Amino acid sequence: MALVTSSMGAITGCASPLAQTRQKKKQLGKVSFVDKKTKGVDLDVQIPRSVITTKQTAIIQLRFSNPTSKPIELKLDRETNSPAPLLSFVESNAGRTSTGIALVPRKGYNIKRTSNSCWRPGKDGFVRQLDEEVMKISPSESVQLDYEVWEDTEKGECFPTGKYHFGKNKDNPNSWRFTIKIEKTENN
Repeated sequence: MALVTSSMGAITGCASPLAQTRQKKKQLGKVSFVDKKTKGVDLDVQIPRSVITTKQTAIIQLRFSNPTSKPIELKLDRETNSPAPLLSFVESNAGRTSTGIALVPRKGYNIKRTSNSCWRPGKDGFVRQLDEEVMKISPSESVQLDYEVWEDTEKGECFPTGKYHFGKNKDNPNSWRFTIKIEKTENN
């Protein structure tokens, strides 16, 4: 702990290591849930950690549940050991276009950041060899997947404000889609 004294010997300030750590953690944004659309599957979106800082990013939990009396199949992109990252998109007549935010699985996906300021992937990015996995969910059962919020861009503003859409299986009987919003916080 560092103490600063005046010429009269009184303590005028205190900078503990904990206080110094708190000062270095800059807030980059805050994530909130906007809406969802589903067909044939229930989706619950929770955000247990909504604030993005230089030290930790937001966490989003997706819980898929089967509301029917028969097993359902949910298709997800999959890599070797985990679900693949979900990339945000905008839909237009030309198809889907990525909008720069990715949800990266918290387990089984090892990725390095490019810097200590933004949550951006290294030169290899997120997209690798993907396979499609069919996840079967029995009646009244559910599956939870936990994700971290990352950027999918190489440069520009960290976590630009706006709405970001995620989803799969638009033409499948079991489709899902949800939207989050990133806003600036008072500290950034």
